[in-house]
Formats: sequence, C-alpha cells, structure tokens
Amino acid sequence: MKRIISFILVFASLFTVLAFAGSSAEAASYTAFFYEQHQQFNCNDLTSGYTGIEDGGPAFYGNSLCYMDYHNFGICVRNSLNGKTKKVASIPRALRHGVVEYTVYKNYFYYTDYFGGYLYKCALNGKYHKAIRKISSVRDDSLGVSLIAANNKLVICVVDHEGTENNSGLFICDLNGKNYKRITADKTRDAYSWGSNLYFINDTQKKLMCYNFKTQKMYAVYNTACIDDRVGTIGMDGKYYYVSKSINKYSSLETEIIYRIDTAKRTAKIIAKWPGIFVAVGGGKLYAVYGESVYKFNAKKGTFALLRRFPANTTLVKPCFYKNKLIVEKWVTDVRSHKFYIVDTV
Repeated sequence: MKRIISFILVFASLFTVLAFAGSSAEAASYTAFFYEQHQQFNCNDLTSGYTGIEDGGPAFYGNSLCYMDYHNFGICVRNSLNGKTKKVASIPRALRHGVVEYTVYKNYFYYTDYFGGYLYKCALNGKYHKAIRKISSVRDDSLGVSLIAANNKLVICVVDHEGTENNSGLFICDLNGKNYKRITADKTRDAYSWGSNLYFINDTQKKLMCYNFKTQKMYAVYNTACIDDRVGTIGMDGKYYYVSKSINKYSSLETEIIYRIDTAKRTAKIIAKWPGIFVAVGGGKLYAVYGESVYKFNAKKGTFALLRRFPANTTLVKPCFYKNKLIVEKWVTDVRSHKFYIVDTV
C-alpha cells in the first residue's frame, strides 16, 4: 500500500513539473510572438517619414537598438535605448537615400533598396555586409517595398506602382536569401505574424489574408467594409489585427475609425474614434499621439485619456516599441532629436 501511495505521489509530482514546464514554454512562446509583432510594428512604419532619427522607426534585437542613419550614411547600433550610437557599417554610395525598409532578426540587419532592387544583410557588428537577393528589376521610386522577419523567414511585400513590370506580390525567403518564392502576385502590405500564421492586407482583393508557414495554405480572414483603400493598418496584437479607416479625409473634421479584427472568429468591431493618425497597439492596450501628448484608450469609457504630456515646444513622432515598452521620440523644432522616452509597459 505504501508503495502504491509513493508511486501516486511521484507520478503527481512529475505531472505537476511537466505541466509547469509546459505552461512556462507556452508563456515563453507567446512572449516571443508578441516580441516579434512589436518588431514588425516598428518595421511596417518605416516609410512614415515622421521620426527625426532616421526617417523611420527603430528596429531592435535584445537590448540593441538599430536603425539606418541617412545623414551619416550608415547602419547604426546602440547597446541600449538611449546609449551611445555606433556606426557599424556604411551604406553603399549608390544606395544612399534609396533604402526603403529594414528589420533586425537574430543579430542581423536586413534592408532593401529601390534603386537596385536588392535585399541586403549585415551582422550587427558590421561584418558580412552584402546583397543576398535580387528582388526586382525596377530601378526607381515607383517600387514600394516592405520587409519583416517572421518564423525564421523574411517576408517582402513588393508593389510596382507604375505597373510596367510584373514585380508586385508577397514573397518569402530564407534568412540567407535562398528559397525565394512568390506567395501571391496581388498588391499586398502590412504583414504581421502570430504563431505559424502570417496576416496581411491584400489591396487587389480588398481583404485581410492569412498564410500558414507550415501548410503553405492561404485564405481570406475578412473582406467587408473596413478593408479598402482608405484603410491604414495600426498593428497586430496577439490574434487581433487593428486597422483604421479615415472619414472626412483632408479636412479639419478628419477622423480615424479604429477596427479590431478577430482573426480567429473572423469578425470585426469598431472600438474607438480618434482625430489623428498616430496610433499604436500592444499588450491589449491602444495608444495615440497628438501633438506633444500621449493618450491611452479606456475600453470601459470608450475614450482616450491623457497618459503623458511633454513640453509645449516639442512634437512627438509616431510611437513605436522597444521590447515590451512603448516609446516615443521627442522632436524639438529645428534640432535633430535622438532622445527616446518610455511612456508605458505593454
């Protein structure tokens, strides 16, 4: 009898340990997925052109903050949010002011250019800087490119605005540029990942699409009124894909209607309205920037409340993420600002 009881106790202990390990592994994987989405948010916003540091939001990996500095013509790395900046590699002269998008993944900096249509790779210590893939034959700014990393792959959305060549589409390749393949020839943008799924806007079909990395199958998630050419993507937070749709555009009454699309249930819901364009989402929290102030959405009241106000002579650029922190860069009129501020934990 004692042996039976001992066996039961050992088995129960083992089950508890395994269950704890499993839950820890699951929590770690979810943390990794959120981390990946935060990085993708920054990288999908690079073409906004509002930030003073490098005309785009910073990419990060671990404690490193990485960006392309067009004024110094180089790839720059900081060892902390506001640490000392080090230029680790120079941009080829032919590419200066031609870099479209970039991301950081597993200690490597990846970027694209629209002058030569190449994908480049460079280690964060400046080594192994080279072109790894030709992605287009278009050689001017008629080419729109976005770049993210997900599931140990590089995801590239290419839009040939002139339509002179068949370059548009969503492409996926390995981190070394190999196994490059087109997933769809439609015009696509704003790709985010969650687990094994890749979500993106298909402007040709006016749908939110999902592509599974494992099964390589693709399907429409949502395709009704909130997906059209007036829709801008805010970001993805877990299974929720957030978009905003402008009404009364180009007028003093312009307002953004914010939708939350549940990618599992394939439903959409209006959750907020905001008289501006600078919005971010992370950790189930919705943020907005207007002038010198940062606001946080109160879901119960359905309104944005002031989170932090900066001095009146400053303007804040679009919010972005540094790991699990929401950060903003303070722009001082006529002075280049390289200072980031943490405003909340997500």
